[in-house]
Amino acid sequence: MGGYNQAPPHMQQDQMMRGRGGGGGMMSNNMRGGGGGRGGMMQPPQQQQQQQQQQNRNNEIGECSPVVHLRNVTPEVSQLSIQTTIQAFGKIKNIVMLRQKNQALIEMESTADAQTLVDCFKDPGYVEIDGRRVYVRFSLHTELTATQHTSKTLLVSMFNTQYDVSAATHITPSIVFQIFGNYGPVERIVVLPKNESSAQNHNRVQALVQFDTKENAQTVKNTLQGQPVTLGETITFTLDIPVSYTHLTLPTKRIV
Repeated sequence: MGGYNQAPPHMQQDQMMRGRGGGGGMMSNNMRGGGGGRGGMMQPPQQQQQQQQQQNRNNEIGECSPVVHLRNVTPEVSQLSIQTTIQAFGKIKNIVMLRQKNQALIEMESTADAQTLVDCFKDPGYVEIDGRRVYVRFSLHTELTATQHTSKTLLVSMFNTQYDVSAATHITPSIVFQIFGNYGPVERIVVLPKNESSAQNHNRVQALVQFDTKENAQTVKNTLQGQPVTLGETITFTLDIPVSYTHLTLPTKRIV
């Protein structure tokens, strides 16, 4: 029995070498496993930290102000949708669309209304509008003065998120006049040609519309902003009037 249990000397040596190798291998695996385990445990916190940093950036709401700043206001996000969403928190005193920066500024009637609005979307930091995440925080501005954004000339965009308006129909000054002429005396209209700078707004046509007074222009802007327009039976687009120009030279020729 004893001879059966004892291996020959050359086999014992081989087993000892495998044992040391196996032991070394076990130690190495344990070290790697321990290191890998620690590394695996460290990775999720790093990811969590990055996610938390991103979350903190989204939730940086700034100092309390009656003016609220919105970003990621892409061309798909209409002012009408913004107004519909925001007015649930209080009366909107003024709104400025900064289309070139994909931003918007909204002045609420009171700081308390702005506080309620920002607090509502503080976590996760954004509100879904027209399928886009629009990030909400307080603005550095404490008010939006009407004189900074009012003139007798309006920049008008006619757009449809589903197709290029200019490809669907030819927008002429006469068509623009049919839209705006009933709301006040129109002096001049210029339909702007498309260029490289308007590539990001490929689905819209823009025009400059000059009224007789800046008061009429502001009234028309507030009345028609975000309103849908239908031409014939198939062409539909939305009016976007983000800004007005205080210094602009238009052709002297009247449209009518």
